[in-house]
Amino acid sequence: MANRLPNHTSLYVGDLSPEVTEAVLFEEFKAVGPIMSIRVCRDASSHRSLGYAYVNFQNATDAERCLETLNFTNIKGKPCRIMWSQRDPGLRRSNRGNIFIKSLHPAIDNKALYDTFSAFGNILSCKVVTNSTGESAGYGFVHFETEEAANNAIAKVNGMLLNSKQVYVGQFVHRTNRQAEKKESFTNVYLKHLAPTLTKAELDAAMAKFGAIKSSMLATTETGASRGFAFINFEEHAAALKAIEELHDTNSEQNGGIGLPTKPLYAARHQKKAERQHLREQWAKERRSRYSKYVNLYIKNLDENIDDAKLREAFESFGVIISAKVMRDSTTGVSKGFGFVSFREPEEANKAVAQMNGKIGISAKPIYVCQAQKREERRAQLLQRFGAGSGSFVPPTQPSFPMNMPMNQPFGQQPYSPYNPQAQPAQQNRYSPSAPRPPANPFPQPPAGSGARNPYYNPTQVGRNGLTRQPAGRPMAPSMQPNGFNAAPNMGLAMNGQYMKPQQQMQMPKPVSRGPLQAAPHALEGDKLTAAALHLMAPDQQKNTLGERLFSAIAEQHPELAAKITGMLLEMDNLEILRLLDNSAQLNGKVQEALDVLQRHPDELKMARVG
Repeated sequence: MANRLPNHTSLYVGDLSPEVTEAVLFEEFKAVGPIMSIRVCRDASSHRSLGYAYVNFQNATDAERCLETLNFTNIKGKPCRIMWSQRDPGLRRSNRGNIFIKSLHPAIDNKALYDTFSAFGNILSCKVVTNSTGESAGYGFVHFETEEAANNAIAKVNGMLLNSKQVYVGQFVHRTNRQAEKKESFTNVYLKHLAPTLTKAELDAAMAKFGAIKSSMLATTETGASRGFAFINFEEHAAALKAIEELHDTNSEQNGGIGLPTKPLYAARHQKKAERQHLREQWAKERRSRYSKYVNLYIKNLDENIDDAKLREAFESFGVIISAKVMRDSTTGVSKGFGFVSFREPEEANKAVAQMNGKIGISAKPIYVCQAQKREERRAQLLQRFGAGSGSFVPPTQPSFPMNMPMNQPFGQQPYSPYNPQAQPAQQNRYSPSAPRPPANPFPQPPAGSGARNPYYNPTQVGRNGLTRQPAGRPMAPSMQPNGFNAAPNMGLAMNGQYMKPQQQMQMPKPVSRGPLQAAPHALEGDKLTAAALHLMAPDQQKNTLGERLFSAIAEQHPELAAKITGMLLEMDNLEILRLLDNSAQLNGKVQEALDVLQRHPDELKMARVG
């Protein structure tokens, strides 16, 4: 029988199937003896089984009998692994008595490995590592109770044949310690950014000057051309170290032409994929922890001539900058028009956003500055703002008007709705001369003789008394007929919640115009455009409306350049433009910045005046 730990009644049961529960384990272990408790360890958030459990017996004899008789028992299709529960983490982490076995035959499982090494002493834990499909990975671990038993197993089994395969048995070494040992004794060197015309003979000749080569491999395509990387295995560690020191980060002239002329040669110790992945995760974790303390800003609308130094110079007056980077195309090196600036203090970043967002002068266009977001956060915001799977804007939910609203509702009066208690029925105060009315033409053309022309003015939109008019010689679209109805003969019209036949539509009276067209509810407060009204418009309509109002305000002072300056200011965020329209001082400041930019670009200024 296996040696029993003093007064120990708790067992660890591992390699369990996700379907195994406390009830299943109780049915398996109850025949051994009285059980005090069973606990399957689960994830705190998902409550899924972690694949192991703890079973507590009333006396140590029953626990020892369970370990001997039920170890490797098949439970729900998987053989379980039972061992004494070690509550002292220091004993588990000390690795004293722990050995490593590799080059195992695929047929060797946990039980076969346990039976092989149990002859050398009491085993606390025994495991063959498996892959995601449950097949053996070819190596395993055996943890003995004493270090003497572990040394005896290494001396007797190392180099022996197990299932016709020679195995290696040695002391277990932690990954960090193994990496340190590899750095002190490696002989395999990895090279990349090699010339596409390089051959294996030329590579060996270039590497031979550093020392004797045991083997080499140049990765090639199907046609025999170099893929740009290779492996060189030297006989001595000193030769590999010398090759890395003399070749790494050298140009084609310095490395004898074996590297690319456009990129420096990369030479380093060869690392396995698992090691590279582990280091990559470590670096990503350190990068996240380092940059989580700083505030990163996103800047767009940058000119192509702005580099990292100019971007840093533009923002360094606001505080200490950790990094400033303009993003460029990996192949051409041309700026992508955006970059990032990281500040040490949040107050400095907030000040930069407040003063630099929409600023003209750094670039020809007003730059956009905001706090940088991760891709997942931006995607979540876009899904919240836009409908899932639809490319149209989804406005906030607003109560719609009743279907039975009178068709001859007078213009300028808000229709009655149970959702809007402020509105009155149409029969009361049918005409209110004191109610504010917007101008008949909400898209004004500049005064005659001013030299300015409004690019957002559409003469087909509004006619006399605010009615829609069409230029002569053009047929009017069905949706713009005077009666407001579509003239399609096969369509029925919804009236009072019911559909009428086409014959009944012809007998309907035409609505009477009572004055100029009024804006839709919530669209205008008098003649002032509100954020709520802008929010309800389509994206194209938002820019057109803002451009019309900007042009009208700018044309009073700069009629020849009004169109050009309006186009420049429309690059700003819509809400920023709305604030400019409400503040003439800020608007004049932005106009002056635009004029300064045009003065620095005479060609643009000339084209703006000619246009």
